Amino acid sequence: MNAVGIKVPRRHVFDYVRRAESGESILITVAGRHSALLGPVASRRQWHSARDVAQLFDSPRDVTRAADVAAVADNLEDPWER
Repeated sequence: MNAVGIKVPRRHVFDYVRRAESGESILITVAGRHSALLGPVASRRQWHSARDVAQLFDSPRDVTRAADVAAVADNLEDPWER
């Protein structure tokens, strides 16, 4: 891990952010003492294509659903209407 004084990344902020995005951790010091750690974000969002997402919902039909619906009593009541 590189350690740099506060003035260096302040002058070249975009370069240091790019380095952090690529996985490098940089220790920032102020007057010789460790003050901050610049590094990659632990969990970045990952984008997926619509085709990949559609595959999540592509599953075989539930063949027992009709029987389950038929087994439910017809006299169901809304508990909020009592």
